[in-house]
Parts: sequence; structure tokens; C-alpha cells
Amino acid sequence: MGLRGPNLAAVDGIPGPAELPAELSYEALQRAALGVAAALQRRPELRASAPAAPGVLGSALRRGNDFYALFLASSYCYCPLVALSDDLQDKAHERQRNEQILLELQPRLLVVHDVTDPLPLAVPLVCFRDLLSMETFHPASAPDAEATLCFQYTGGTTGASRCCKASHGMALWEIAKYREVVHLDPAHRVLQQHSVYWAASMFGEIDIALAFGAALVFVVATGLEDLKEQINRHQASCAGLVPSLLEALQPAQVPSLRVVFTWGEALDTKVAVHWASAPELQLVDLLIATEYWLSLYANWTTWSARTSRTGERPGFRAVSGVRLRLGAEDGESGELLLSGPMVSPGYLDPKATAENFLEERGSRWYRSRDVLQRRGEEYFHCGRADDLAKVGGLWVDTRQVTESLREVPGVTEACIHSKAAFVCLENSEAVPLLRRRLPPDHGLFVVRGPLPRAPTGKVDRRAVSILAGVQHATPGCRLLGADQAEVLHQLKHLRLLRSWLSPLCLLVLGPLWHLAASEKDLTSCIWSCAELVLRTVLLSYLFLSLLYHDGLLRLLGRYVPFGHVMAVVLWAGLVPLWLLAASAVDGAVHAAGRRRLSSWPMVFLVGFPRWARDSGNWWYQSSGRNVLDWYKRSLKADYHELQKKLPSCLKRKRVCHHCKKPTMDGKVDPKDSKWYCDACWKYYDNHWACQDCKLWVVRGRRIAGKWLCLKCAEKAAANPPVPPVPPVPLAVPLLEAEAEPPIKRQRVDESWVQHYQPPSQEVRSAAAPAHAADAAAGPGNSTPRAQRTMALPCLASPDEPMVASGGSADVEKCDVWRFVEETLDWRFDSEDEPLGIDSLRWTKLASALQRRGRLLPPRGQVRTLGELLRGIQTLPEILHTHEAGSRGRGPGVAGLGHDVELGLHLEDAVPALGARSQVGPWGRGADSADQLDGM
Repeated sequence: MGLRGPNLAAVDGIPGPAELPAELSYEALQRAALGVAAALQRRPELRASAPAAPGVLGSALRRGNDFYALFLASSYCYCPLVALSDDLQDKAHERQRNEQILLELQPRLLVVHDVTDPLPLAVPLVCFRDLLSMETFHPASAPDAEATLCFQYTGGTTGASRCCKASHGMALWEIAKYREVVHLDPAHRVLQQHSVYWAASMFGEIDIALAFGAALVFVVATGLEDLKEQINRHQASCAGLVPSLLEALQPAQVPSLRVVFTWGEALDTKVAVHWASAPELQLVDLLIATEYWLSLYANWTTWSARTSRTGERPGFRAVSGVRLRLGAEDGESGELLLSGPMVSPGYLDPKATAENFLEERGSRWYRSRDVLQRRGEEYFHCGRADDLAKVGGLWVDTRQVTESLREVPGVTEACIHSKAAFVCLENSEAVPLLRRRLPPDHGLFVVRGPLPRAPTGKVDRRAVSILAGVQHATPGCRLLGADQAEVLHQLKHLRLLRSWLSPLCLLVLGPLWHLAASEKDLTSCIWSCAELVLRTVLLSYLFLSLLYHDGLLRLLGRYVPFGHVMAVVLWAGLVPLWLLAASAVDGAVHAAGRRRLSSWPMVFLVGFPRWARDSGNWWYQSSGRNVLDWYKRSLKADYHELQKKLPSCLKRKRVCHHCKKPTMDGKVDPKDSKWYCDACWKYYDNHWACQDCKLWVVRGRRIAGKWLCLKCAEKAAANPPVPPVPPVPLAVPLLEAEAEPPIKRQRVDESWVQHYQPPSQEVRSAAAPAHAADAAAGPGNSTPRAQRTMALPCLASPDEPMVASGGSADVEKCDVWRFVEETLDWRFDSEDEPLGIDSLRWTKLASALQRRGRLLPPRGQVRTLGELLRGIQTLPEILHTHEAGSRGRGPGVAGLGHDVELGLHLEDAVPALGARSQVGPWGRGADSADQLDGM
């Protein structure tokens, strides 16, 4: 591997001991690497091995230019290198990995910065400065691409960490093929941030720099802010970032980046499109692993720039020269198998190599466990082969199930391993939904706190499975102190739950009673055992029935010690068998409807301890005094509640005369002695019954002594009675026996009087009362309608002016009267006629009067036409000003401000009533001609 040129090769941005300068050109780097290689050739520890298989060289150097030169030197002399990390945040994992390396590989020589550093094992040490020499290096005569370049360890998130070999051919392959994926030049800077703990990622970043002759920048980024600072400080233009970092970063925060590689996790589409849309930035997703290097890539930038995109993400494309197939038969979908120089020679463990590598016709194929689907020239990732589980004869992708669990509200983390789901919850309300989303044969484990993670950031499935007891710990693995305490806590919890099975012992009361009363022979014993089993099964169905009737369940167990569960068990153990069977029929029907008739008893036995604990835990933990105090308070509260509800429960319901519905709330009409419910009373109290069609209406008129609705009144007016009524008005008192009053559902307490506010004394003096009897009774009193003196209407000839009866004298219809009839499109024959105007017509009348400069009295203070007319004439006018009228507010409403609303209340005009009480019907004292002009 020859390196030449004055271009910048490496920048050491990590503080610490170093022998080489912080910045090296390729020429200086080549000179230092050849000098170290020459020194390694002379070391007796490495020459003790066979020439074809030199001993393993260990490195305890920190990442930087010294390590870069040592790595190149070991590759020159074909000495396999293994690196020990010193910059991992999790020092426990780092120490465990370093001890594993020293035990398994047993390096012949370990290069360090200082030989005084203590090590756990006796390994020959050499200081890096002692390897720097100016001697000539003699390369091997025959380069071997299959020779081991270095050793790297897998993450171990799904099992034990494995030591994998990386060959010279794998590094040469990446240096040659990265030029097909992206385009960089020697002026670019490649960020090297991954620890040697992740050897595959670190060596991949070195290969990217060597492929383009770019500078390799060594940095330590312990967090997101530190990463942004290092990228901007060193102006790195190429970096390898995992998807979780891309989601937390923004392209604008690192403007110097031009190429971003991502791998290791599923890349979210929204995050990828956001980064790929950044100007002058390429986002490339790599499908690589420790066992196989650069093979498949997906360029998100090219895909997002297409005008017609298919699918939610781009497919992976294979670099030239890669041999791959999907499944054993190379179909359209299946497990990815790769072969070629990019594939590792195997693991250090021969058994693991035989399980994951296939030898076919002289070619070595690696089983990646990734399931892909071929669509033309592109490949789409469909999950992991070890994530597929067979449930009910069908294959289920547990990765999709995991994603569905993470979408449940309240779930912070989720992981599935070995048919067990491990979730972290914020609250327990999401448990039923989680169980519905899981396959039937998968268990659910709720883990406190965050899930244990490996140093890669991925969930350590092996640790969570050991924590839940799903998988036995392998030799050499141990639980941490917190995990071991959690396991002990869970075991204690299970023992406590088993103790709540003791209430089921009450089921033996019935069988023991029967056994004691019968002859104690074998038949009686067998029947007692069978009865015990039968009572247990019937208890399960009874409990299911009460679960569907939760209110009854709580009521039954309110005062029974240890709650409703104890009450149900006592019932099942003491009552006769036939009565228990009758009470359990409903639950058996529910179980049969859910196809759980045979399985529900087993579910009941499993869940009974938890139900019994939830029901009786308060009784178990409370003292006797607390229980007695609770009984006292509860019985007292229930007694007062019973006192309130007992009268209403004993009250007899009556049937409404109109709607025929039984009710307890209503009134008796004193006129017909019928019972009416409150709804019918409220409705018909404001209506009148037509004496012809018997319909209840609001509007109507009296013709020939009968109250008729408008429709019947029109028919009666079209057919007048013969002979005609004499024109002389007669004032005759109508007795109850002589004239039938209109039927009106009138409240006994005359509630309308409470809401009626009579006008002031001046208004009452100017306006005649509607009835003499009312006037004699005084303000606020009213005589029954059957005892009032009514004036018979007289018929006027066509030549005579139209008159109407207004109390005790005949009055002509004034202009206001005609105006009201014209506006409402109704006809009034008397001032005593009730209005019966609904809210819509009342608003219409108020608007018409306002356009003519008049106000309408409040609706609640007028009942008859006469009261309406007197109220209109006594209210003041709306003031008119020529200045306001010139603004064009509409005809007839000049000067009417926005503060004048429809239906101004009578109380607002009380000061002006005395001055207006003696004026004409329109409040101006003018004749009818002036009134018409004013309208």
C-alpha cells in the first residue's frame, strides 16, 4: 500500500501523549509507517511465529496519528493488529472487552505510550517511540490478499460478542469501490470519531480517506453538542453518522458537510429526505456489517431529486463485482448471501464460522440474516431473518410488531426477543392495548427505567432476556447489581402473588360439609373431590359474569372483608351446588360467545391472585381500628343516602292524561281533575283548545261565543250564522252554565302574575282596564274567565266605519291597530283578544315600529292587544336629527344610532311616561293624516 504526495493525510484533534506531529502529510505518514514496520520486523516476539502466520500485534495507543502509522505499518509487514479502546464512555464494557481481547487473542506484543501503565495480564510491552526508526523496510515478496489485516468484534446486542477477521482484500476492496459511491477530492476532510471499540466503523472511515487521498481527522465526540463543535472546528466535509444522530442534528448546524454516510439502524424517511434536500449534500445509506464491508448502498440525494419517485425510500444498489443471492435458490426475496473479497474469512471460533458461512464450489458465502426483496436492479430491506417468528403457521415480522408497540401512547421503549416483548411504560393504561398488538404466544414484560443498551446504542437483547428470566445466562456473563436486585424483587413479588391463592381454600367448605353428612366411603370422597373441581369451574364463570356487571360486583363486596373477590368465593363455597350453577350460567354464556368456554377456568386461576390482591390489599394492610372507622363512616353515609332516596322510591307513579306515560312529577288540573305530567302541563298551559277541531293552538279568535283556531275561524267567517246578530251591543254577564269558556290549562298558582309588572299610575289612569272585573280586583289580580262580563261583537255595515269592541265601549281601529294587523298579517276583533305572538313575529313587529321611529314595550308586560297599543303610545319617540339623517342610515330611521336595539325595555323610558300619557295614539297629538304622513 504505497502513499505519496504532499497532501494533508491526518489531523490529530485528540489531546494526549503523541510522538508524531498533529498534522501529517501523506509523505510524512508513509515515512513514519515504513520506519515502524522495519522495527516490527526485528522484534523477536513477532518473529517467533511461523513466517506465514505471524503473531498478533496489540495496540493500546489512543486514536491519532501514532495509531494511524502503527496500523499502516502492521499492514505492510502482514502482522494482524487488534486494538484496545481507551475512549469509550462505558468503562465497564470497555474493560470487559479489553480483557476478552487479551484472553482470546493473546497478542505477542502490545504497543503502548508508556510502559508503566498497569495491565491485567502479563503481556510484552513496547513503547511506540522505540519503534520509530530510520531503518529500511523490506516488504514481503508475495502479497497475500487473504491474509488477516486486523481483528474486530461484533456488537453482541443479540448474543455473545464474536471476534471476526478482516483481510487485506476487504480493505483494498473498499478503497477501490468507494469511488463508485461518492466523489471526493484530496481537499476534503473525513471525520474519524468512532472508537476502536467499533473497529469495523473505524477502519471504514480510514478506508474512505485512503480511497480519495483525503485528510483523516481524529476527534472524540462525547455528545451531540461536542460533535457539532468538532465538525465545525475542523471543517469536516465527510462523516459517518448513525440515524439517531441525524434525527437530532440539522444540516444547517454543520454547513461544512458534503457527504454523510449512515448505517447500523433503520433510517427514517422524513429524516433522510430532510438531509438529502440540503444543498450540496449527499446522503448515502450503507448496508454493511462487521462480517462484510462495502457491498450495497442507497443514495438518498439522487432519489429525492427525481421528479417521479416510486415507494417510500430508495432501493439498495450493489457495487460492481459483488456476488449476492437471495435465499438458497436465489429467488425474488429471501435472506441475503454474499460472496467476494468484501466478505470476512470467518470468526475466531470455528463453530461460529461453520454456522454463518457456507462453502459452495470453492466460494465462501456469508449468511447476513438480512431479508431483501429484489425489484429490478434495486434491493429493498424487509427485516431480519432472526426477527421472523412462526405464529399459528404464519411468519410474523417481529420488527413490525416492535414498531407497532412503540406507537402506543405511553410506551417509551420496546424490544422483542425470544418471543417476549420488553417495554418501558409511563403508565399502566396501555397494557391492554399492548397485549392486543402482540402475537398470541408472545409474553409481555414491563421493565422499569430505560432498557439496557450496548455501547453501540442498540438495545442489549441478551441483557433484557436475562433480566426477565427468558434465557439462562451463558458462562462468563453476569448480572449487574441493579439487575440482580430487580430479579430478586420480581421473585418476591411472585411469591406474594401466590399467597393470594389462599382464599380459594373456602371452596372446600361445601364438599367438607357433604362429606361429613354422608357415609365416609370411597364414593363420598370421590364425589367431594369432583364437587370441589366443579365449584372451582363454576366460580370462574360466576366471576366472569360479575365482571360484565361491575356495579353489582362492587355492591356485593362493599362490606365483606377482603372485598368483592372474597364475597364471590364465599358464595361459591357455601351455597348449594344447583344455586351456584344457576348463578354461573350468564358467565358461561359470555365465555362461550368469546370461544373461551374451556380456557377461561385456567385464565381465572392464573389471574385470581392479582384480582384478590387488588380487592383485599387494603384490608390486609389496614389495622382493625381503621377498618372499624371505615365501617362507621360508610354505614352512616349509606343511611343518609337511603333516607333521601326512600320517599321517591315509595312514591306512586301516575299516568299522564295526555301522553299516557307514567310519571311521579306533575299537576292536577282543577277544571277537569285530570293528572298531567310536567312536560304536558308546561306545554298546554300556554295553548288554547279549538272548540271545533279540538286542536291546541296559540293563535285564534272568538266567533259566535266559541274559541276557534285561525283555520276554523276563517271557515266560520265565510259561513256567517243566519239570522244575523243585531247590531246593538249587549253587555250580558256570561255565567258558567250559559257560555262555555275556552279550555286553557291555567296554572293553579297563576304564575304569570308573578312575572307581570303593571305600568305606573299615570299609564293606568290613561289606559282603560281590559275587564271591569280585573280593574275592581286591583292590580296584579285577575278574575276567572268564566265570570268576566264580555261584550258581544256587533256587525257593521259596509258603509259604516269599522269598529271593534274595546272593553265596555266600541272604538274604531286606529292607525296603530291597522299597522299591527298589517305587519303580523293577523286580524284582531277586540282589544281584549290575547296576543299569542311568538318570538319571530314579535321581532318582526319591533323592527317595523323602529323603522317608523317607535318603540315596542317588553313582551312580558303585554297580554292583550289593548295593552300592546297603550304601551306603544306611551313609550317615547326615537329622536330624529337632520344631521344624523343626512348620513343615509335608511328610510324612516334617520338619526337612529347603533346603541338603539330592538325591543327597548319599558324601564328605560319611565321618566318620559308622565309627559306622554295624554298624547295621541302615536305620541304626537296629531290627527290621523299627520300620523299617516309620519308612517
